[in-house]
Order: sequence, then C-alpha cells, then structure tokens
Amino acid sequence: MKEIGSEFWKIESENLIKKDNLKYFENLGLDVKYLMSGRTAIDYVLEDIKDDKKIVYMPDYCCNSMVQPFIDKGYNIKYYNVDLMNNKFYIDIQFNCSIFFGMSYFGYSNSNMDYYIKKFKMKNIAVIEDITHRVFCKKSHCESSNYLIASLRKWFPIYTGAIAINKNCNFKKNIDNYTINEELVKCKKLAMQLKREYIYNENIDCKDMFLDLFNKSNKLITDYKNRKMDDESLEILKRIDLEDIIRKRIDNSKTIEKNFVFNDNVKMLYNYKDGDCPLFVPIILKNRDYIRKKLIDNNVYCPIHWPNFNNFRNKTYANELSLICDQRFDEKDMKREVKIILENI
Repeated sequence: MKEIGSEFWKIESENLIKKDNLKYFENLGLDVKYLMSGRTAIDYVLEDIKDDKKIVYMPDYCCNSMVQPFIDKGYNIKYYNVDLMNNKFYIDIQFNCSIFFGMSYFGYSNSNMDYYIKKFKMKNIAVIEDITHRVFCKKSHCESSNYLIASLRKWFPIYTGAIAINKNCNFKKNIDNYTINEELVKCKKLAMQLKREYIYNENIDCKDMFLDLFNKSNKLITDYKNRKMDDESLEILKRIDLEDIIRKRIDNSKTIEKNFVFNDNVKMLYNYKDGDCPLFVPIILKNRDYIRKKLIDNNVYCPIHWPNFNNFRNKTYANELSLICDQRFDEKDMKREVKIILENI
C-alpha cells in the first residue's frame, strides 16, 4: 500500500529545472540569508536587534523549536492566546514588549496577524514574522514586519534550509564564518536516498534504517547556532519547480475540502481562498489520536501541530490533525486519506 506523508525522499536531478527560485526570496526584502534551520534564522535575526529589555511576545500555539533561540538568548517570554478553532487572537496591543513575534498558520490567509503586526510596528517595536506557513501564498508576509524568517525544509526535499530576511536594510552581521553541519547533511541525505529506494520498491527492507537516520538528523539539527544552508540544498531550492509545487498543493487541498464538505464530524479550520498555498490542511477531530492511529495503520502519516511543550490551555494542540496535501501526491491519494478518516469517525 502506497505510503502517504512523512519525510521527503531524495529528488533526482532530472526532476529539477533550469531557473532561479532565489529571486523569489530576494524580492521579499532587502537582505536575504540562507541558513540551516528556522532556529538558526531566529537566532541570526536576534543578533541584528539591539535589545536591552529582552521581552518577546509570541503565540501560545507554536513549535518549541521557535522558542528555543529566545531562551538561549536570555529573553523573557510572554505568550498571547491563539484560538484557531474560533479563528481569534487574544493579543494585547498595549503590551510593553521589545519584540513582537507574529505568524500565520498552514498557508491560509484567514490566519494572518497583519493587523497586530501593524499595531506593534506603529509603536516602534521590532516585529519578527515567521512566514514558514504562508511563504508561498500570494500575500506571503506583512509589509510592516521588520524581519521575516521561514523554515523551508517543511516544503521541499532538502537536507537543510531556512531564510532570514531583513525587510528594510542589510543585516549587520555577515555569515562568512557560518559553517555547514556536515554530519547532519550526510545523515539526512542517506535517509532520503534510502526512503526513495523504499518508495520505489528498490529496497523494501530499509525502512527501519532510514527511520533511524531521520531520527538522528532531527537530533543533530538542535546544533543550530552559526550554521548555514548546505550547497546541494541551495541548488535544489534554486532549481525545483516551484510553480508546479504550488499548483499541486492547491489542487490537493481543494480535493480534501470538497470531500469533507458535507460531514459534520470534521471541522475544517480553514477554507481555501484565492491566493492561499497550504502547507497542510488542518482539521479538528474529537478523537484525533484514534483517527491518527487508523491512518498510520493504513500507511498514511499525518503530523500534529504541535506537541504541547508548555502545557498551554490551548485546545488546538489536542484536537488538530494536519492532512497531507504536498506535491508528491495526487487526487487519488487525497481521496484515500479522506476516506480512511470518514470510515473511522
């Protein structure tokens, strides 16, 4: 049975095209740096901000990896509540912070925080916007943000990759002394090659091996400081068919939405709007963990966003399931994914 979801496998050079996607990222701001991970990007941006107060105001619905650079830099972290189930943000625009950290969710325009970003910018508070989820939407970011960061490993079959963007001027610090995490690249590259062999039935006995390698690479990526994107990943990013990826993700998300439209037991967090580009299609389920297990039993691997790392009272953590809609899969795969869920609700 065909596997849907989970980690990317290695892309072959013949599937890359002759073009330059880096121009897309360079058009997002004045200065762009290609770094190892989202954590590295946040750390690099913090190096650019003169901040004696060190109070960051950030969402209580996020990944712990986004918080770590602030902890490591000695920041006092204050969280605002994000209620995605009712599409509401409880943000105190009078809060006296030194950095406002905004983001949006899953590539749907309904989730952006542009209104709040503008309010904090008007108070001369530095704004970092995590655009990982909206980076390929027609409106990829808020123009009022000072800095943009995005992890690109969520979108593409690359070994390392993130961007840090200064919207209005050049970064003070160059990355000439930043190094590539060679051990991570070697580990991830082998994992992705083995998974490719597994997916194409060339080596059906290697699953445990590539799973172990992926787990190892996830540990290695915690060594995030002063790391840049590796050259091979940068070349893949430059030459991958970005337009085709966006089109497939949109088509797949529409297929999922269409097949859930008459079911009251599934809450779609968002409906597709023109200009969106979904990273995943998030749904809310009362019996999320049971459904997720049933999907795994059928070789469908849907992640959750995210593990509740700080015991937040945010209900989204316990009920959200991220449905796969990426460019590796087609309409038939999406219908199978939905069918398994509907049969087990």
